[in-house]
Amino acid sequence: MKHFIMCKHFFLIDDDEDELEIFMEALSKLQVPCKCTYAQSAEQALEILNYLKPDVVFVDINMPRINGLECVKKIRAKDGHAKTHIVMYSNGLNDINLEEAHRWGATSCIKKTNSIADLVAAMHHVLESNVHVPSLNQRSTS
Repeated sequence: MKHFIMCKHFFLIDDDEDELEIFMEALSKLQVPCKCTYAQSAEQALEILNYLKPDVVFVDINMPRINGLECVKKIRAKDGHAKTHIVMYSNGLNDINLEEAHRWGATSCIKKTNSIADLVAAMHHVLESNVHVPSLNQRSTS
């Protein structure tokens, strides 16, 4: 009997295209069938989410016009996204905005890292559970 692994759909919302490269490299090493959709702004993401239901949404905090915290709140208010797994994924995580992110509906939070291995491990953890993901250390250079 074959076991089929469902393709996971990630959605990255981040105004920095360099972050997409890091994210895509981590996805390539995830060893799970997956695809990724990308939006460069909260406005673009909210429009896309009218017809897209990803498994996991990664949202940066520091974005122009609508920041990531407000974006999480707006995603939660959209039809069909009350239970979407939303990860606050940012350099700008601190105790105050971690608390706010969870209050507005983020499922978990990950501090950005340049370590692909750390990001892959955090992504695995996100896929394995719906509980809080511990924040990663400040950007490392590995």
